[in-house]
Amino acid sequence: MHNRVKGIFLTGILTSSILLLLLIPFEENEADATRDDKPPGISIFFCGHNKNKKTLADCDDTINGYSWGSKINILIFAPAWNEDSYKIDVIGDDSDFPIGAYSRTSKHYGPCKLVETEPDSGLFYGRLKLNGFPHDAHGTGVKYLWGSKTCESGKGADNESIKIGAGGGSDGGAFTVFWKYDTDKTITKTGYYSWREGTIEFDKNYYELDGTATVTLHDIDLEVYPYDMNTIRLRVWSDTDTEGITLTSSYMYSVWRGIQASFEFTTDDKSQNDSKLRISPGDRIYAQYTDRTLPRPYSNDDHKEIFASAFMRADLGRPIDFDRVDITKSIRINDEHKKTESISTIIEAKNHYKTNLEAYVIHQIRDETGKVVHIDWSRVFAPGEGTFIINHNCDVIKSGKYTIDIFILNNLDNPVPYASKFSETIII
Repeated sequence: MHNRVKGIFLTGILTSSILLLLLIPFEENEADATRDDKPPGISIFFCGHNKNKKTLADCDDTINGYSWGSKINILIFAPAWNEDSYKIDVIGDDSDFPIGAYSRTSKHYGPCKLVETEPDSGLFYGRLKLNGFPHDAHGTGVKYLWGSKTCESGKGADNESIKIGAGGGSDGGAFTVFWKYDTDKTITKTGYYSWREGTIEFDKNYYELDGTATVTLHDIDLEVYPYDMNTIRLRVWSDTDTEGITLTSSYMYSVWRGIQASFEFTTDDKSQNDSKLRISPGDRIYAQYTDRTLPRPYSNDDHKEIFASAFMRADLGRPIDFDRVDITKSIRINDEHKKTESISTIIEAKNHYKTNLEAYVIHQIRDETGKVVHIDWSRVFAPGEGTFIINHNCDVIKSGKYTIDIFILNNLDNPVPYASKFSETIII
């Protein structure tokens, strides 16, 4: 609330800067409600997006931070218009004393109605809905036909609203609500809107393989009307599955709180139905949103990819055990009648983890000096709480003592052991 009231009215036209911004002249005396020269006993408040703020104590008077599709709760304190202490009074619905609104690109002269919050309060409320302008906000090639200007009156005061277009795009703009409260006197209040860069985030930094991830997009530029195309698409992918999946979410009721979409994980061969993302333990996972409503210095036609990332747990303990390892040696004669000696390994192992794992098995053979004479790897599927078998063969050049080392890892880039190292010495 303003504490000082001077009762002074500005006479004539607005200053040149305001004329350029608002482009709507008044022949009456006009006072700006944001300054102390407003009319005695009348105040206008913009209470943000929450239409349930119906008292001056709840209203955090805000003129900045709106977007081209914002819905702004309006309160007008005018106790002199509380004509009947026992009923709900209204203001602004008289064509001689209208309430209306205008922006740089849209003007609505009213009359639009505001309704008393309760009998004998002298406090009137309604909503201003900014309708944007034709723009392809989703990259679909469709420009929404926003920009209409109307007054709407529905059931209850919550549905009393004014609609105007809100152009400007990356440059932003201003909107003004006015009330001609007397024959030659008008009070106004101006707020400002702009695009802003969106943000996207995961709800956790690390996820378990059997967990659920939620991605939240914050971009109130998506609060637009009408809701004829109200689906947001977010791409998510992992180091294992770089193609990933596409999440979809409706933003009709959640833009101000954030648009959310959730998915689960799978260690199977591929992602599933845009609901389960294929991952491996230790993977980094990513989310991407394309923002096409960017503030300056971007232009209306620019777009920017917005990213977020998180990680899959890599350390699962030692979920795989070697139930049985059979190492055999054999001698065979090749086509040139030369003797070739071979080491064959058969591994029977069990995955004690509750979900499937993709594992990498490394076979390493060292001679008696410790020199690695053979190394090989293979990728295997380890079913959840199930057994699997791995076969491996290696030819050696000469007889001697060899040590066979076997490692089972989660991946080859940032390896974490799934099993304890197995080592065995064999003489050929």
